[in-house]
Amino acid sequence: MERNLSIGMAVKNYKIMCDLLDEEVKDGNRNRKFQMEKWKRYFDFKKVGHKFIILEIYDQPLEKTDKRAKGNNKEYIQHIELLLLSYLSKQKGYRASFTVKKLFLMLSMINQNYIDKNYKEIKENSITDVTNYDINHFYQRSYQKLKEILFGSLRNLENRRLIDYTENTVINIREIVDGKLIQNNRRLATDDEKNYIRDTQRQVLKEMGLEIITQVYLKFKAKEYFDRVNELLWERYGIHYSYTEIDILFTHKYIVEALEEAEILAQEKKLNDKVINYMNKQAKNNYEKNQQEYKREYEKLIDSWIGEVSPIEVENLNLFQLQDTYLDAQMELAEILIRV
Repeated sequence: MERNLSIGMAVKNYKIMCDLLDEEVKDGNRNRKFQMEKWKRYFDFKKVGHKFIILEIYDQPLEKTDKRAKGNNKEYIQHIELLLLSYLSKQKGYRASFTVKKLFLMLSMINQNYIDKNYKEIKENSITDVTNYDINHFYQRSYQKLKEILFGSLRNLENRRLIDYTENTVINIREIVDGKLIQNNRRLATDDEKNYIRDTQRQVLKEMGLEIITQVYLKFKAKEYFDRVNELLWERYGIHYSYTEIDILFTHKYIVEALEEAEILAQEKKLNDKVINYMNKQAKNNYEKNQQEYKREYEKLIDSWIGEVSPIEVENLNLFQLQDTYLDAQMELAEILIRV
């Protein structure tokens, strides 16, 4: 289905997408929705206006029944909130600021190697024959997912009125004092400077023939893109580089209360998961044992019978066999009746 697509590709509209996939153009929003859900089993995409940006293409289609295959982030968010609340509860003030990658590191979503990103060392320390493409693709996949999970957690905490968070643009600017260039001269960007940065980024996107910033990462052009942006910002505005910093405001006593509640919920969830895992393991053992017993007794019947064995005769021997759907049914019932 997806043979005519490539990661980072921008497909102009729905009709062209159908042509590329050799699919029928559907009438009505409902029919198109079901069609696009089917596409999502084979590849991931982002809608930008009428366009489709191809984010990922799967080696194997996702299972129809696997509703969590594309990553239900709820469980990740619970872990991140617990760690972030724990960190904030230990702060003396009411404000904390981080870069995105520093937050990843603090929350144990990555290790220091992820930030240092020395391709040569990564390849030298790998057991398999890791290539630059492998490393680039890993960063492209992981960074988007990590950001999605992190900002989902921040939004959830903000919706519960535990924090306010702001994404600030920080710049390193050129400033000469007494004939010397000041190093690491960083500060928050003004509105005008934010406009300079955004307009320059848009210009470079157009130069590279790209639609959105996501394609920069999907096509492994991040270094080329940001080098060019920084070059223009330096030439025009004396801005050496810019980055995003997350500023979090909070009230200590409410953070401590929420942390205590989160710790209790985490223990409840851990117990609930153990019960479900036990029930599912028991169901699997029951099913496998039954299949083995049925096979053994049936083979005995075949060995002792003279002539052809009819289905009625097998049924009269009371050889009970669990249905093929038994295991799936038991696991589904565990979700319905036990999962908290």
